[in-house]
Amino acid sequence: SASVVVYATQAGYIHTWDLRCAHEPFQLQDLHQHPELGYVTSMSVGADRNWIVAGTHRGCVALWDIRYPLLAKLWRHSAGAPVDRLATTVTTLPQDTGINGGGSTPSPLIFMGCGLNESSVFDVTNGNCRQCFRALDPALGYTDQQALPQSCLTLPHLQTVELPNNPNRSIASKNGGYATYNNGHLGRGLPGPNTPHNPEPRIMSLMGRIGVSGNQYLITGGSDCVIRY
Repeated sequence: SASVVVYATQAGYIHTWDLRCAHEPFQLQDLHQHPELGYVTSMSVGADRNWIVAGTHRGCVALWDIRYPLLAKLWRHSAGAPVDRLATTVTTLPQDTGINGGGSTPSPLIFMGCGLNESSVFDVTNGNCRQCFRALDPALGYTDQQALPQSCLTLPHLQTVELPNNPNRSIASKNGGYATYNNGHLGRGLPGPNTPHNPEPRIMSLMGRIGVSGNQYLITGGSDCVIRY
């Protein structure tokens, strides 16, 4: 409802508040029950108001179907970095038009600011990255494309994190324990509590428009004090 305010706390709770009757319709506690996923760094409500997505400082992304409410999906971003910004939309991407001789059904999408000056678009239905926008390190500005690091040439991905049947069981134990970082690459399991991975500069804000008609754009603001269009 347009009258319901949604907000998150660093304790892992996602609260709601109905302005019409000063009442909390529901509360999401999954991140509070599983602190190994990290504290909430960003959150967004789905464009159709049927789902909520939240990111953590350990690179985890949780999605709830708030019609029930239920934790429906849990992913880990391949960068393993804090998810600093999230935004949602339901639309058809330009590259999907004309498939099978016609248009394509609009898909729920997540814009995500995560990683080294990187913002990406992910499809909620399957977790696939549809587009990625990166700002290269100035030191790589005159580097031949074939000589660029592999991390600059591949799309980020969301790895599914399995949920334990017992809500009191650690999610990390279900997914191979805690991970380590090796030359910027995330190992098996969830990021460990003593494994900081805060790439700089990072995307601290983003806004834009995407679809099959009209002007399309993305504006980002980074921790390097640069606004990019």
